[in-house]
Amino acid sequence: MVRNLIVKPVLAQNPQPLGDISGIGPLGLEGGGDPAGILNTIVSNLLGFLTICGGIWFIIQLILAGYNFISSQGDAQKIKDAQRQITNAFIGIAVVVSAIFLLSLIGELLGVEFLNIVEQINNLTP
Repeated sequence: MVRNLIVKPVLAQNPQPLGDISGIGPLGLEGGGDPAGILNTIVSNLLGFLTICGGIWFIIQLILAGYNFISSQGDAQKIKDAQRQITNAFIGIAVVVSAIFLLSLIGELLGVEFLNIVEQINNLTP
């Protein structure tokens, strides 16, 4: 009897199943979607979007540098600034392209596809 007063049973386990857990919206795994596939879609879309943004930024910087070069009116400092802006634009686009290339090259050398997240998630073992 004293033992029952000190240690009370804890009913932490729910014998009833929770049922189908799903969220709302495109990220909520409606209909039992594949979480790895959704993550892959998100990351792929994000990388594609950022690559496109990098390309658009390169074009904008190139146009602005060209305009600054044309409107420099022979001022040596403005010409130098425009040339530096053009150089920086090309360095930026080279970094974006080389990052994607190096990521896929390292993945090929290591046998890991960094750009295919679904495969990496499926290869995880406990």
